[in-house]
Amino acid sequence: MVKSFASVLPLICFVLCSINFSATDAHGLSYIEKVCKRAAKYNNLINYDFCLNSLQAIPESYKVEIPGLLEITTHLALQNLTDTSNVIRRLNGITCDDLLKGQLLVCETQYNMAAISLGFFAKECEIKTYLGAEKLASIIECSLKCEEALRGATAAGVDASGLLTNENNNVKQLVSIMKALAHFVTKNKHG
Repeated sequence: MVKSFASVLPLICFVLCSINFSATDAHGLSYIEKVCKRAAKYNNLINYDFCLNSLQAIPESYKVEIPGLLEITTHLALQNLTDTSNVIRRLNGITCDDLLKGQLLVCETQYNMAAISLGFFAKECEIKTYLGAEKLASIIECSLKCEEALRGATAAGVDASGLLTNENNNVKQLVSIMKALAHFVTKNKHG
């Protein structure tokens, strides 16, 4: 009896590990859906599909709880800020209009400030303190100031309409999701 059980033990371990892996994958998707629904309900400015698509694109999202999703979203937002700063520099390099160059410089400055703030928050996420969560709104403010600067250029006769609209919206969405997740994490920590 002992000999036959020992020969079947590796097979039992394999089956149990396979079941656990499948449950993690299935739990991961439904968990992400649940978290995004909760975030969209918490803040009606959050687009559920944007949340879901952003988190589903990162394989690690399927294996973590809310603190991990917050960390992932923070890194997505940092990448977005960096990419947008690069787009702004390229645009500034190809435009000949001095007014638009000045407004793009405003955007670049705002995005650089947002990246610094978000970098500090990312460090807090890594050590699980979340003390800077209340300052996340300032990052959204940076994208709004960029939009305002570009509207100013358009009002002055320079065609800047639609310039950086997607980038600004992505920042607002990602940071809004971060704010919701930070709220969920700190709420769970304190009761």
